[in-house]
Amino acid sequence: MARPICSSTTAAGAHLSDGPTKQKPPKPQPAKKEIIATVDMLDIRVGQIVSVSRHPDADALYVEEIDIGEEQPRQIVSGLVKFVPEEQMRGRTVLVLANLKPAKLRGIVSSGMVLCASNEAHDEVEPVLVPEGVAVGERVTFEGFDGPPETVLNPKKKLWEKIAPDLRINPEGVAVYKGIPFMTSSGAITSSLQNARVS
Repeated sequence: MARPICSSTTAAGAHLSDGPTKQKPPKPQPAKKEIIATVDMLDIRVGQIVSVSRHPDADALYVEEIDIGEEQPRQIVSGLVKFVPEEQMRGRTVLVLANLKPAKLRGIVSSGMVLCASNEAHDEVEPVLVPEGVAVGERVTFEGFDGPPETVLNPKKKLWEKIAPDLRINPEGVAVYKGIPFMTSSGAITSSLQNARVS
């Protein structure tokens, strides 16, 4: 009578392990560093609108060419038709957020954003006011925030979205970041609105 094969031996004669197989502990995942978004990551520059026209495919949008001190004016699309007459836009000095990633708005590329003050209902909107005598291309500064701006704000990091809620017009009509004024060589950025948002 044939002997049964031992349960601890394979058909090829190799011995099975007597104890449970040891599993290697999983490697710890490196902790993701949380990016602290601060206002000096923004490249906010003084610009002058050299031309403005209505967007051909959007009634609420202007298409502006804005000189911010570069070789060529920036093309920027702004939703200001309902709030600022075209003749008041032409030649106007404005603040431009210059390091947004270019994006198409209704088919036209916009390479930046005109910073405006708006009330909570968003039925009053105006470009913030730049003091007279400030040179085109000057970067707005914030006391205590002296870092270089990002070359381009990475949309995946949502830096603008993290910073924007702290950009305000205070009760005195001064544009501030966490209470710190937007400053130029000729003084603070202001608005005729008070207690408003800046975006």
